[in-house]
Amino acid sequence: MLRTFLWVSECRIAQDLCDAWAAHVAMVQRELEEAERRKRGTERRSSFAPDSRDAVAQRCHQISSRLAARLEREALEAEQAQQECATVVHEISSQLGRPLAGRPWPEPLQGLFLDSLVPLREQLGAAQRRVAELVARDRDVLHDLAVQEDCRRRSAAAESTVSLPDIDAMAPSAFVDLVEALLERDGYRTQRPTGTGAERLIVATNASDDSMIVSAQHVEGPSAPCPRRRVRPEHGARRPVR
Repeated sequence: MLRTFLWVSECRIAQDLCDAWAAHVAMVQRELEEAERRKRGTERRSSFAPDSRDAVAQRCHQISSRLAARLEREALEAEQAQQECATVVHEISSQLGRPLAGRPWPEPLQGLFLDSLVPLREQLGAAQRRVAELVARDRDVLHDLAVQEDCRRRSAAAESTVSLPDIDAMAPSAFVDLVEALLERDGYRTQRPTGTGAERLIVATNASDDSMIVSAQHVEGPSAPCPRRRVRPEHGARRPVR
């Protein structure tokens, strides 16, 4: 009776692990399908014509392609692990209902007990963490892209773009004023330090009271920049503007 109970318990543990791998496989497949959908939606329409995608679409395609490749590897590993669990379940459950008294454990079951399931359980935990990190990182990058696109559209609607010829013609002090205005537009509190050599420095503080020093140095641009090129500052400067 004890041997039968242990056998049934073993089968249930193996089945639970198999079901957990199946749920993981389904989740990875959903994320993979979403990544492939985004990849197809942002791919270049023709290799013979100029690339008409904007920077956001190109970046989204790169991110989706990389995510899809990694999820494909995760899906393959998960399917293999699920199959191993299914094999254990089949081998154990195939012996249920057969008399155990007076005979040894069946040969096919040698080694197919709890110890053999531990690596698969640990593998499942590691796989779940990897996929969770991939998805979270993907969401963060997409959020940043969405913020940049929203900023670009608001800037275009407000006609707040500045042409490169206008920037080239600015005095150094006017360029620093422009950078400071853009930082304030993006929600930063700004302060101009004083002292020798501080004419082009701006201290910018965000809503979380994290501060950074921006060095806004005006340099001479090309002699004849294309008049149609426009500068649209991105949301939230993170590095010195030169």
